[in-house]
Amino acid sequence: MGFYYVLNWIYDHETLVAGMLGVGAASVSVYMLNKQIKQHQAFRETDRKARLYAAKAVLPLALNHLYDYGQQCLRLAITMCEGREVQTELPILNLQHMDVCKECIEFADDENRKKLEELVQIYQIQNARLKGWFDEYQPEDCPENRRHKFADKRACFGQEGMSMTSTLDLLLLTDDLWSFARSGIYAEPEASQKVESRLKRAKFYLLHYSKTFWVADINEWPKFLAVYEKHLNVTGDTHTSP
Repeated sequence: MGFYYVLNWIYDHETLVAGMLGVGAASVSVYMLNKQIKQHQAFRETDRKARLYAAKAVLPLALNHLYDYGQQCLRLAITMCEGREVQTELPILNLQHMDVCKECIEFADDENRKKLEELVQIYQIQNARLKGWFDEYQPEDCPENRRHKFADKRACFGQEGMSMTSTLDLLLLTDDLWSFARSGIYAEPEASQKVESRLKRAKFYLLHYSKTFWVADINEWPKFLAVYEKHLNVTGDTHTSP
């Protein structure tokens, strides 16, 4: 009796039943589609991480060479700011190291992708600026005890200032990418520690690589650092890196 009642109810509500069946079938289809999408996304994420780790395997080496290149460029820029005779050739970076950075861009997270893109861009700008200055450079006569003040003033203007700024940007960006390069590959106890602001690190580089001839009169680059701080304010890079 109950079976016939149900059967009659179905016949009487045929459209409603068809609709309910359609909704059920559609729900199952949506569920299966979402499951496939999630599986595909999980596969893509696993593949992305695998490719990223493969690319990052040589990123520390690339950053190390880029850092050495930046140090050589800064020494050269300071020498030219001081008006001295240049007794070295223009530093050259093996572009294979930049190719490693470009490969990592494809698979990095948004934050580090932006840093890597900026690094590649800054290298091209820095290299062009320093080469232009180097090709036109002429040493200038200046008393030894005034070299640092001469350099500080000269670094604020023209090609000298632009080359110094780009070179410091290159070094600081390389600094900022070390924790990314090591994560997931090397143990990194220092990764969670704070890194000094870019301005403080820029000051360290200038003091470390400047030639100091008078111990009582250390070159602190006050004029150039004031200009560089304005540059960092414009680019929003005065923050302390995590």
